[in-house]
Amino acid sequence: RKIVLHFGGTNSGKTYSALCSLKKVKHGLYLAPLRLLALEVYEKLNSEAIRCNLITGEEEIISQNATHTSSTVEKANLDCHYDIAVIDECQLISDSQRGSAWTRAILGLYADEIHICCSSNAVQLLTQIINECGDELSIIEHKRDTPLVVEKKGFSFPKSIEKGDALIVFSR
Repeated sequence: RKIVLHFGGTNSGKTYSALCSLKKVKHGLYLAPLRLLALEVYEKLNSEAIRCNLITGEEEIISQNATHTSSTVEKANLDCHYDIAVIDECQLISDSQRGSAWTRAILGLYADEIHICCSSNAVQLLTQIINECGDELSIIEHKRDTPLVVEKKGFSFPKSIEKGDALIVFSR
């Protein structure tokens, strides 16, 4: 297999770059840590006339003649062949509760090319795993085009929300 390891900071274009490659192939897979990310890619691909399934622990939307699948990493189908698979947020491989799902995907995916997106702290471990598998590896470092700025003032919902803000909410 050919592995492309994309690493860099938040909002540096890792996933965007990997998805550009995914869109060009006949059969592709996107694996996300969260249902919302899987849903976002599912909607994006379908909006670009790329027939895509959605498979998460909560729901399955299966389309006739779909060529791509967007899924949570735990639901990865290791029995299908993919031209390209994208594994997102792969630094979660070190998570004590869910990391095995990323390990399973890296070791078990039947894909000609796998794009792995992660933060820099996971590069050493992922490189070691990939090299031990004997896969071909290329590494791409992504740099953020604009600085990430942390607000200095407190946030109070809903009065602090400004135009263009995005809210990400977790139940835990």
